[in-house]
Amino acid sequence: MQVKDYIQALTDENQVHVEKIGSGNWYWAFLGEELRAKETALAKATEEHDKATAIVEDLQQKIEEASAERQNGDDGDETIGRAATTLKYDQLVEGIAGMKSELAGYSQNDPVEMDRRKHEAIQLRASIETLTDQIVEMEEYLMGKSGMDRETAVAWKRETYGTEFSEEDEGLREL
Repeated sequence: MQVKDYIQALTDENQVHVEKIGSGNWYWAFLGEELRAKETALAKATEEHDKATAIVEDLQQKIEEASAERQNGDDGDETIGRAATTLKYDQLVEGIAGMKSELAGYSQNDPVEMDRRKHEAIQLRASIETLTDQIVEMEEYLMGKSGMDRETAVAWKRETYGTEFSEEDEGLREL
């Protein structure tokens, strides 16, 4: 069984040829075929190696050229060294920062900014009204539970609210 498996592996790799003659199988191999197969594989490997070597040399040459351009400062049309490029970049960043601050100065006249502020003011007014209603409800609840008379309640509100207390309304003043 092992011999049969070994012979089958050899025939699959084209190292041994098989021919059925009569009721038996005849096997043979020529040394010249094996030599030609090895030479063909070597030629393919050599060709691939030569291609890879050519690509590597071309890439190394391109790297050397790019490195020389960087050192010499050749940048196509302009001749700018790395230090000059860095200085120009820093100047541009400073210019952008200046333009952003100038734009921020114009934001008070920006219609989009004005709409955003108006919407924000409407939302704040609605939340203030809700909170004021809650404060009034809590005052009424406390006065109802504690049984305070009106004079005591006004004195308590004046003390609690401080400058926000309105004498006319006897409550929080309008802002």
